[in-house]
Amino acid sequence: MFRKPFKIKSNTQMKGCDKKKLKLELIRNFPTLTTENLKEILSTKDDISLVKILTHCGEFIHFYCVEKIPILFSRANKLYPTLYFLWKYPNALPFFTTVPEVVPVLQGGADFMVAGIVSENSNNRFGNVNKNDTVYINLIENKVAVAVGECVLSSHDMYMSGGRGKCMIVLHVVEDELCKFGGIVSLPQQAPSVKKSSNDEELTNIVPKKQTYASTVKQQENECLNEKLQAIKIADEVPEIESSPENDINDIVMYCFLKALNTSVKNVKLPLLISNFYKVHMIPACPKNRNIDIKKSRFKKMSKLIQEMAAEDVIRIEESSPGVLSIIHVNYSHHLLSGFVDDQPDTTIKDNKMDEPKVCEKYSVTATVLPLFSEFLIKKGESMTVSEARKYTAQYIRKHNLPLPENQSLVKLNDVLRNIVIQGSNSEIPEIVKWEEIMNRVLYKMSRTFKITTNNTTVFSQKEQKGKLPLIDIRIANKSKNKKVTLINNLEAYGINIEEFSRECQKGVAASATINQISALKSSQLQIQGNQINFIEKILTGYLFFTS
Repeated sequence: MFRKPFKIKSNTQMKGCDKKKLKLELIRNFPTLTTENLKEILSTKDDISLVKILTHCGEFIHFYCVEKIPILFSRANKLYPTLYFLWKYPNALPFFTTVPEVVPVLQGGADFMVAGIVSENSNNRFGNVNKNDTVYINLIENKVAVAVGECVLSSHDMYMSGGRGKCMIVLHVVEDELCKFGGIVSLPQQAPSVKKSSNDEELTNIVPKKQTYASTVKQQENECLNEKLQAIKIADEVPEIESSPENDINDIVMYCFLKALNTSVKNVKLPLLISNFYKVHMIPACPKNRNIDIKKSRFKKMSKLIQEMAAEDVIRIEESSPGVLSIIHVNYSHHLLSGFVDDQPDTTIKDNKMDEPKVCEKYSVTATVLPLFSEFLIKKGESMTVSEARKYTAQYIRKHNLPLPENQSLVKLNDVLRNIVIQGSNSEIPEIVKWEEIMNRVLYKMSRTFKITTNNTTVFSQKEQKGKLPLIDIRIANKSKNKKVTLINNLEAYGINIEEFSRECQKGVAASATINQISALKSSQLQIQGNQINFIEKILTGYLFFTS
């Protein structure tokens, strides 16, 4: 981000109130800092300035300088430490260790890869970080920070990746333009970040300095893959047979099948689509650190597993439409189900809590209603629920003593409320109106927004979407030679993966499906051959294919 020169838009001294806000941000973002650390960082004797810049890629960034040394920078309302900050307070963030050969690669603009992580402790190689956590990188020979960035994977995901993929996005690296702004570009020297053994030889997980970064990456990938394979255990007790990856995946598929039937499926009203059963029930039944992949098992397809279990009278199935199978009955007296023992206590099952979307509709403050809400330090563009808007409006009315003494249900309009109530109205508004009319006009003058989440994960970006929530539009259209097609619009507005949804429809109704890009529509349109309204209704109400 600071690899190339940037343009300085402003450089101003911070006021006392701004310093207090910055101190609160420091406490929130770096909870390990002590009171003494905070006094040192933001000393009342030092000159603290706010520098606003435009990077070479067109991004606006703020950074904070103490005596002209940049110590913090802000990006997308998130605070990050600079290398100068971390050289003095290395315990403020978690870190990863790598080899010196990686630094020139990062300086060239590359992000940090999982395979570049080295550690003296193979059991805790990836630390304990979450996705989007801020971390820094240091070196085997020198524990000072050489780069700062944001994790794109959690520690668990890094382990499950087999040592492959991107670890973190690098935002700031030694010798970049931000370092040069502070006037110090050379790296301080401190003790090694990884200890050597008593016989002064490199530990097994430490990469020798003479190795290239490419060989380092390959070695780390192989080590992590071996660790992952060694961590896998057989799910169920089975007769002693020759261990192989195929036998192992067969066991885990059967375990997930029986586990799902014995837990979350018990609370589901049958019939249950097989596709829903696999995605909503079997996959969550899979133990931690295990993967369920039907294609790698002896069944190859979910339909074959279901048919075998139906032949053994574990379940009964029916074909509701060509190619669409559903479970209509579960035989819990069968020995496979009645004798099932769950020996994987760490398995997390969703008790029929399907990944349904949760819609939160809000109202955004506009210029018309800003004079009302600004008294509560609410800025233009901030959003709130209907109850919050009503609460602030009521507080405003009571604060200005506007309810009539003789009739508390009526309100006398002041200049602010008069502007809100009268503006855009064709009829004459009296000086005294009812509470409810004021509430309705306030909401009417605000902009509607909405946010859709699934399991507390926002379907869209972190920002709320403007406007009214669009409905999923399903309609039948006539094409050439009087052939009918089903058109579905606004699927992506609910975070539905339209490509996966299309594949599921093709399998379910054995008909062609096409994704159309229409300029008049904000999202893609799915077109399916024939009248498929009933099937679309079942698949939408049964399970949604979310991208998140």
